[in-house]
Amino acid sequence: PTPGSTPAPPPPELPHSVIIRQYPKVIFLYPIFLFSIVAWVLEGFWPGKFGTSSMLGGIFFCLFAVNMLVISFEFTRTSSVAIFLFFVALVFAFLYFDIFPWLKNLLGKIEIEMNSHFYGSMASLFGVIFAIVFANVRFDYYEIKHNEILRHHGYLGDVERYPAPNLKMQKEIRDILEFVLLRSGRLVLQPATEARAIVMENVIGINRVEARIQQLLGRLAVSIEKD
Repeated sequence: PTPGSTPAPPPPELPHSVIIRQYPKVIFLYPIFLFSIVAWVLEGFWPGKFGTSSMLGGIFFCLFAVNMLVISFEFTRTSSVAIFLFFVALVFAFLYFDIFPWLKNLLGKIEIEMNSHFYGSMASLFGVIFAIVFANVRFDYYEIKHNEILRHHGYLGDVERYPAPNLKMQKEIRDILEFVLLRSGRLVLQPATEARAIVMENVIGINRVEARIQQLLGRLAVSIEKD
């Protein structure tokens, strides 16, 4: 650099390898786990005060219902827009026929209450399940390097190898709600010498993972061209 000029920032460090882990759908139930911990504490220290029991029970039920919808159905872009328009039309219908007072009166008679033992049991159950899931994905994952793809699986360190040159990659965000919850999606890798593609479901942080793979493959292409 010339005297007095600001030196150029160093180029970003390129990854030497990219680790890809896929998770089971139970991981999307983490809102229930987190809320169970909060409700466990509230019901343990302030049981039934300020109407918290019925309020917490209602919130827990709504979270449970939404999470069940997330893992049971795929909310694609088209279906999400259709569902949104349906609920908008439903709200206008309720306003037109003056159904909201009747619905509010009906829902006001429903009281869903759980004690601290229930929330503590749910938090413990999900805590054990998530611990097993996170331990399992540490032994079953894919690693993309400059010249090969490694699949690590099994508790004894079994490894499968695939060639990385001319690798085709496709990112798919099929479910909007799953993407909102964990920025997850599907990643499809097609090695040049393999007839079957490698399909990885529920990859958390799919955009960040794709960007790192693109950087890695871009450096590999430059290296091959120089050679």
